[in-house]
Amino acid sequence: MNMDLAVLHWIQDVIQLPVIIDLFKLITLTGDGGCLWLALSLILFLKGERRKALFLLLTLGLTSLLVNLGIKLIVLRDRPFITDPTLIPRIAPPKSTSFPSGHSATSMCCAFFLFLTDKNWFGKVSFIWGILVCLSRLVLLVHY
Repeated sequence: MNMDLAVLHWIQDVIQLPVIIDLFKLITLTGDGGCLWLALSLILFLKGERRKALFLLLTLGLTSLLVNLGIKLIVLRDRPFITDPTLIPRIAPPKSTSFPSGHSATSMCCAFFLFLTDKNWFGKVSFIWGILVCLSRLVLLVHY
C-alpha cells in the first residue's frame, strides 16, 4: 500500500468520533464553491476595503479556474475511494477527479492572501481556517 492510502486508512481507523466527523463536514461546506471566501469578499467590500475585496475575488476566481478546469484535466487522478474501495467517504462521493483539491487550493490561496494582507487576528484565523478546510478533505476521505 502506498503512503497516501496508508495515511487515509489511518484517518479512517483513528478519527471515528461522530462529533469530529460532523465538525469537519461543516468546515468542508465553507469551501464549497468558495462560499466562505465570497462572503468575506462581500464583508470587505461593505467595510470599504474594496481593493482587498477585489483581490480576494480574483484569487478565488483564478484558483478555481486553474485548479478545476486545468490541472484536474491533466492529472486525472481517481478519488481514494475509487482506488481503494475499503475507504468509505464520509460525505456524498464527489464526481470529479481527486487531484488537486479545489476546496484546498482555493481555500489556501484565499487564506494566505488574507494572512499576508491582514496581520491581525482576521488574517491568522483565515489562515487556520484554510488549513482546516484542507484537513477536512482528508478526514472525509475524499482526497489524498
